[in-house]
Amino acid sequence: MKKRILVLIMVVAMLMATSVSAFAVASVDVLTMQEVREDVREANKDILDLIKVAKIAAKENPDDVDSIITKLVADTELISSTTIGKADIAGIEVLCEYKNVVIGKVHVEIDPLVVGGW
Repeated sequence: MKKRILVLIMVVAMLMATSVSAFAVASVDVLTMQEVREDVREANKDILDLIKVAKIAAKENPDDVDSIITKLVADTELISSTTIGKADIAGIEVLCEYKNVVIGKVHVEIDPLVVGGW
């Protein structure tokens, strides 16, 4: 009798543990995930556009490469942090995946984003 009660308690505990994680997964709906992915796509497009502009500016003004890079890093980090913050509110993890970019012969780590999960 004690074994049956113990087994029953264990089964109930296991069911409760798995139902909590299933509930957490279900709390992020498909629409929210699509919105976050769209935000990430837009952010990455904006980051790539900024990189292109910085590369052109560095070719045209080689003496200003340091200030061009400083502005590029600040602008891309602002875009990334804003997008990550919006995703966090929705319960979705968005990560920076740093890429090496050359701006006027200087290597810079820029942070495009990827959707990690929830």
